[in-house]
Amino acid sequence: MADHSAYAILGLQKGASEQEIKHSFVNLVKKYDPEIHTDRFMVIQDAYNRLKDPKKRAKEDILTFNMIKGEFLFNNEETPEDANSPDESGIEQARDRYRQMAGDPAAKEAYLRLLMQRSYNLARRKLWMEAIHLWEEVSTVDPSHVRSRNNLMYGSIMLGTSYALHELYEDAVELWERALELNPDNVDLVHNLALGCEKAKLPEKAARYWAEVINRWKGKLKANNDDEYTRECIVEAHRHHGETMHPEAGETRDTRVVRRERYREVLEIKPDDFEAKFQLAQSLVEDRKYEEAVSELEDLQRKHPKNIEVLNVLAWAYLHRGNVDEAFQTWQKSMMIDSKNPVTRENVVRAHLTLGKQYRQKGMFTPALVHLKKLLKYMPRSAEVYMEIGATYDMKGDVRSAMQAYQQVITLDPKNKLARKAINDLRMKR
Repeated sequence: MADHSAYAILGLQKGASEQEIKHSFVNLVKKYDPEIHTDRFMVIQDAYNRLKDPKKRAKEDILTFNMIKGEFLFNNEETPEDANSPDESGIEQARDRYRQMAGDPAAKEAYLRLLMQRSYNLARRKLWMEAIHLWEEVSTVDPSHVRSRNNLMYGSIMLGTSYALHELYEDAVELWERALELNPDNVDLVHNLALGCEKAKLPEKAARYWAEVINRWKGKLKANNDDEYTRECIVEAHRHHGETMHPEAGETRDTRVVRRERYREVLEIKPDDFEAKFQLAQSLVEDRKYEEAVSELEDLQRKHPKNIEVLNVLAWAYLHRGNVDEAFQTWQKSMMIDSKNPVTRENVVRAHLTLGKQYRQKGMFTPALVHLKKLLKYMPRSAEVYMEIGATYDMKGDVRSAMQAYQQVITLDPKNKLARKAINDLRMKR
């Protein structure tokens, strides 16, 4: 568990009750007086806030390994004192006797009892791997041995958790998968595997386990629709898994489709979830599904009329759909909310420049110049803008206006070689 985990800060384990969380918080506040240890208190307060609210706690919990509860099972004959614990030679003798007397119940029982006695003392010393090997041997000899199967399952969980906490994720996954074979109904174990595979950089396995744990949580929510915590866990798991589906080389169309499905599942559970709806709309824009994107974004904009991020993406969706006027009207709304917002200004500049070049390529010089000149409102001393204006006048055949634009470039950037060459070329045309 990471040091910045809210549980670690409060000295708790995942699964702590509300009472335990509050009790730990109160004790820490007494220990770290807010007026003396202000920074430390703020960290403690933040951790407490993250755990007392179901939504924030769900967000914390889906990224935190479960500390799975259980116990080892031994009968009275299998729990000797250390002095009476069988050594390796004693076990080897019992093993040989069992093999020589195959089918003899007494030899088998004595052999298994010594293995369980030895595993008991190993488990007491937390020598999990050695104990696991013995439980595997018992289960091989007697597949119906309930206590060895339980101990093998719980020992694998314990050792896997220790590995995970020491960032040995591949080893943890191997042990947890063995435990899951023995206890396939353990949803906390499936969740650990989803996180462990993700951290071990096993994306296909991680995706499979995330899908499995989400399905199991959905079943739990179906049985109790008022379970707000489980609802939030499903939402946060979908959101987290969607955010981790970006390959380093860039997101593909297939991964965007999968992400959209996850966002739609979130919206089925929480129809008003802003983040899921916004991410869904952005994904639609990226895949050029502008009609669907506009529909989602307009709905968001009605509910969040002053959200500049929504307005910016909506404006681009309008622009790509061919609604140029609506796009700039939307950016104007954003400007009215925050006239100095850098993202909006950058978007408006990029849109005017893009449209100006597109119109020019089509030979539509007048609308091209309209958009390029509008850039001067935002970039009045930009040599680049005047170069684009000059090139457009040049292609239009308006030599005089082109010369004026190129001359303005030189005024702003005296060393601009392209502008000087363009002026010389125009003079030669006369």
